[in-house]
Amino acid sequence: MSQKLVCNCNGTMPLDGKALGLTMHTSLCRQEVGSVMKAFDGSDAIVIACTQESALFSELAEQSAKPLVAPLRFVNIREVAGWTQEAKASTPKIAALLALAEMPQAEPVPVVNYESQGRLLIVGPGKQALAWAEKLSDSLEVSVLCTEPGALPIARNFPIYTGSPTKLDGYLGNFTVDWDLQNPIDPEMCTRCGACVEVCPEGAIDDAFQIDLDKCKSHRACITACAGIGAINFDRVERQRSAEFDLIMDLRVDPQMRMSQTPKGYFAPGNDPLEQALVATQLLGLVGEFEKPKYFVYNEKICAHGRNGKVGCNACIDVCSTGAISSLFKNGQGTVEVNPNLCMGCGACSTVCPSGAMRYNYPSVPHQGKEIKTLANVFALESAKTKQAQAPVLLLHTLQAGTQALDSLGRMAHLRPKQFEGLPSFVLPYGIEHIASTGLDLWLGALSYGFGEVILLLTGDEDPAYRAALETQTDLGNAILAAYGFDARFSLIQIDSLGDLQTVSSAMGKLRQRGALPAICSPASFGLGNQKRETIEMALEHLQKQAKTPLP
Repeated sequence: MSQKLVCNCNGTMPLDGKALGLTMHTSLCRQEVGSVMKAFDGSDAIVIACTQESALFSELAEQSAKPLVAPLRFVNIREVAGWTQEAKASTPKIAALLALAEMPQAEPVPVVNYESQGRLLIVGPGKQALAWAEKLSDSLEVSVLCTEPGALPIARNFPIYTGSPTKLDGYLGNFTVDWDLQNPIDPEMCTRCGACVEVCPEGAIDDAFQIDLDKCKSHRACITACAGIGAINFDRVERQRSAEFDLIMDLRVDPQMRMSQTPKGYFAPGNDPLEQALVATQLLGLVGEFEKPKYFVYNEKICAHGRNGKVGCNACIDVCSTGAISSLFKNGQGTVEVNPNLCMGCGACSTVCPSGAMRYNYPSVPHQGKEIKTLANVFALESAKTKQAQAPVLLLHTLQAGTQALDSLGRMAHLRPKQFEGLPSFVLPYGIEHIASTGLDLWLGALSYGFGEVILLLTGDEDPAYRAALETQTDLGNAILAAYGFDARFSLIQIDSLGDLQTVSSAMGKLRQRGALPAICSPASFGLGNQKRETIEMALEHLQKQAKTPLP
């Protein structure tokens, strides 16, 4: 068991400490901070119901003389419950969220490693690219690919190339860039002596040391002046250049990589000076060894991609926005290959996979199943103590972006309750790594555990293919439910950006006015498994026993 510390934030939340069975604090982060310090001396794991002051409490924990028995856990009950219009009725929700916070963390997954030596290529117009190269060259091994001419610095402190990229792919520590040297002057060979500038009768060469071919009249005096260096060649045959880099800063308005989730180590701030400065700061921290989770597990034995030399299913390849998944045929058997370094963890591949061959693993569906089962059970138990027992709604959202949106909504509902609706008392938010990673196995499992409805919050930063995939899956799920005689229980809330709080507010207002939908079945006892088909079959079998429309 964990020791839970709950605070009503200076009395702004009407929390019922007696119903929760907890001591209610008023100012844990200020006058009552001694209660937190006392908890640090105990032998129980600690859950603090405050995310705003997590940095403060974490710092205090580090200063504690006695090491904590377990990492501190934080849970937000303020913006999603205590500051909403239905705060007084949110005790079952708060109890469920507190129970979720003290559950064991997911088992660790394998990691994917990166190594960066700080070899940075800056791509873009010379004026901007060269300026950033001057700033970053003291800390990083910088090279510049000027897509438009720019005045070359006098000192040759870093390599400067010119031309247009024809290929750019890879990831942190392993980018490959190909480009065409289109101008007769090769800046890598050029010594910037200026002899060509002096002899050019048309003034077609300036301090960028590139020839303006619109002005050039083919006198070729520049070639004679540069004979000892050999940097100028109008008849160059080999124009293709290639090099490898660890990091890419793409300053072009139309960047090379335009997917919603670019590979780690690639940044495309465009021509916005502020965005460029933010990227420059990030680049300085990307030297060394790094790791990230391996988000997926692939079982080629049940993959429906192809056999006998013929392509069958391409669902995962088509939905992947990072180009991490490719087709592989060997000995007449078709499988897919996933580059773990390019995979950014959206999980859409597992959502659209019909066979379960591609499985999301961060965390796994069994772990998520245990958590949502706990949410449903605790909510039902606490709700039964009131006179308004009801089935909860599971609100799935991307952990980072969705949490930010819901926190902002909660604050606005507290400060401007007439303009913004917070989450109803029966809506339980549940953050996952990426909204595209969730599918029918988890949704049907949620209904089987007693949730009355599953809603997905899309925050506007998803790739269009992800949205389309989730729309297809919700339609499929509702069609399955209709076959059993149930009404639709899966839906999406789509906003264009995190600032579009009014859309979420409106959706929450409609939910509150309508009220919670009843559960469609009695709670199931089974656990969700790693095998997608088997999990869906278990859920459907449970639903079928209580179907309104018996199947033939």
